Amino acid sequence: MDNETLLEIATQLEYDFDDIRILRQAFTRKSYSEEHNGENHNEVLEFYGDKALEFVVMKKLSEHYGNATQNGKYASEKTEGQLTEIKKKLICKKMLAHRMDTFGFADCILMGKGDIGQSAQNQDSVKEDLFEAIVGAVAIDSGWDAEALEDVIDRMLDIEHYLEKGFSDDENYVDLIQTWCQKRYSWIPEYDFDEMEDGWECSLSLSDDYDDFIGRGYSKREARMNAAQNAYEYLEENKIGSKFTNYKLQDWIFSRQRFWGEPIPMVHCEKCGWVPVDEKDLPVVLPNVESYEPTKDGESPLSLLDDFVNTTCPKCGGHAKRETDTMPNWAGSCWYFLRYMDAHNDKEFVSMDKMKYWGQVDLYDGGMEHATRHLLYARFWNIFLHEQGLVPYSEPFYKRIAHGMILASDGSKMSKSKGNVVNPTEMVEKYGADALRLYEMFIGDYSKDAAWNEDSLNGCAKFLDRVYNLGETIIDEDIISKENEKIINKGIKKVSEDIENLKYNTAVSTLMTMLNEFNANKKITKKEYRIFLQLLNPFAPHITEELNEKYNLGEELSKSLLEDYDESKIIDETFTMVVQVNGKVRGKIEVNANTSDDKMKELAKSIENVKFM
Repeated sequence: MDNETLLEIATQLEYDFDDIRILRQAFTRKSYSEEHNGENHNEVLEFYGDKALEFVVMKKLSEHYGNATQNGKYASEKTEGQLTEIKKKLICKKMLAHRMDTFGFADCILMGKGDIGQSAQNQDSVKEDLFEAIVGAVAIDSGWDAEALEDVIDRMLDIEHYLEKGFSDDENYVDLIQTWCQKRYSWIPEYDFDEMEDGWECSLSLSDDYDDFIGRGYSKREARMNAAQNAYEYLEENKIGSKFTNYKLQDWIFSRQRFWGEPIPMVHCEKCGWVPVDEKDLPVVLPNVESYEPTKDGESPLSLLDDFVNTTCPKCGGHAKRETDTMPNWAGSCWYFLRYMDAHNDKEFVSMDKMKYWGQVDLYDGGMEHATRHLLYARFWNIFLHEQGLVPYSEPFYKRIAHGMILASDGSKMSKSKGNVVNPTEMVEKYGADALRLYEMFIGDYSKDAAWNEDSLNGCAKFLDRVYNLGETIIDEDIISKENEKIINKGIKKVSEDIENLKYNTAVSTLMTMLNEFNANKKITKKEYRIFLQLLNPFAPHITEELNEKYNLGEELSKSLLEDYDESKIIDETFTMVVQVNGKVRGKIEVNANTSDDKMKELAKSIENVKFM
């Protein structure tokens, strides 16, 4: 990548780099670095960029949806859950990849031969990495200047547009048109903009074969999207092009030439050809062998066992030979969830009634490696069985999530070869099993990678010490006191919802806040302490059960139901909300959490400075 290209990219970002070389590093993948004398690559920049991006987006959300009053309180028109969903949409893989396509940056990525062969520049994950690396480059180059970061991220992500207009499922028209042009003409479509009195007009040129397509909008981005949508609808209407799904998974061989694995239940007869093993002879069991080594010609070690290979044809009764290839190791372990529904049934693999009662599986949780292994085969078996009328639903899982990885303290992947692996046994011996368990839930967002930090683990251990000491302040009353009723009810609601949504880190954070509030009030009743221990129990089961028994608070926590929260005890008292018009303060109104949007508008319009605006 030459300096001219780098300067063009910097111009698009509207940021003047002190050292343009760091921008080149942002575009350099590790595969390129390994083939070019260890040139600096973008992995660390991705890490910094991820953190900077999240900070700026959260700042934008707080400014857009909330107001800080003079008495120091903060009021938000969105709940925590709503803000979380908006944040996820803004900085998800699809969005960041889409933004990179909008700028055309993915075509500039420096990659090794392996990445080039796999067309890595077209993968959303690679585009996401690039986005974060560019942000990281700006962060380092600017010395983490908040204003510079905010300007660049706002330009790259167009945050205010999405906050004002929302998120559309049609955001991919630009991507679709670009893909079509690249396949048909091997070039990228051109967009020209003219500023109008009420916004922007965009002219999209596909080729000399077509007139330009025009799109209008209040912003360049909206105008571009509308122009692309007009082009897409024209191409589809005239049967020139159409949307399609591009599956990047390739066909691969199902059989394996090895001993371990389920034998494929087929035999080959010279007269009848390939014939399935008779049902009464299933399953085909692997024989006992002394050697598991494959043959010199690449055949399965089973091919050397004459007693296993030579058999009788189930169809004609003549001589036949067994298939000696086995299924891959993932194949046979991927339908277990069906058998779990009816494990003791010796008549069928699972009854239809049990499947209708228990299925589908509510949640599939696994790392990204599962998507092309376990998940692939699980869907394969389920779809096949469904087509045979043996399973009542075509897809086995209702919802799938992918958990993140715990990284080394420097943000790199843990590896024995690097010597940066954390021994959990040592951590348990030093801090206790509960502290380790709690820290792993507290370490970060469940779906994202997080760097190991032993200081934070030590902090979790100290938190549990404080929970233990809290028991010494117990008041022997089986009630929820006036002082703590809001703490208790808000805690039940927040922790329960967070556990349900796999937001374990924020659930633990809530428990830490509750402990601080109990200590500030300097008292806690037996009932309040038990409820607190119930909330903490999933994260620290040993110490909570011990404390429950020590203070004779009731039956085992793990066997008891948590009482529901009282909504009326959660409502905050009235607070002051600042009313702004076009960014200028016009007055203040007193509202509470139950005040409807319409009521707040009515109150705002009653202000003298707002009435005639």
